[in-house]
Amino acid sequence: MKNNNYPKVIYGYAILLDNKIENWAVRTINRRYIWEFKGCWKKGRLQDYKMQKVCWVCNNEEECAKVFEELAPKWFRNWKHADDFILQKAY
Repeated sequence: MKNNNYPKVIYGYAILLDNKIENWAVRTINRRYIWEFKGCWKKGRLQDYKMQKVCWVCNNEEECAKVFEELAPKWFRNWKHADDFILQKAY
């Protein structure tokens, strides 16, 4: 079911290892911890993961579309993807 209630907050998450994207997400759910994400983790380096988070407030459907199509990909460009990244890329 589509949520047409505005304003809404959209969060962008970059899960980083060695300052490279290992995982990423753009959601309306506010996550606080890395372990709230599903993904492939390097077991011997779990303590080395870092999470960067940004949020955008959208007042209508057009602003939400802009977050997903322009703003989030631009923000993710602050980092390169991990060399062994196999999932859909953030940009």
